Amino acid sequence: MGAGARYELLHPHELEEILRRAPVAYIPLGSLEWHGRHLPLGNDAIKAYEICLRAAERTEGVVFPPLY
Repeated sequence: MGAGARYELLHPHELEEILRRAPVAYIPLGSLEWHGRHLPLGNDAIKAYEICLRAAERTEGVVFPPLY
């Protein structure tokens, strides 16, 4: 991953450094709902998480784990 960081994989000093450079936190939020047999039930949060990771790569910041 680029400049963005996954919160759950960081050590405290890494988080502090990231927030010093870019005080931005991304919180991916998605519902648990059925979209058909071809998609997982958590599809909305999975997509939101990936979008947040890509945004953080461009703008820095930290990405929290997805909320369902």
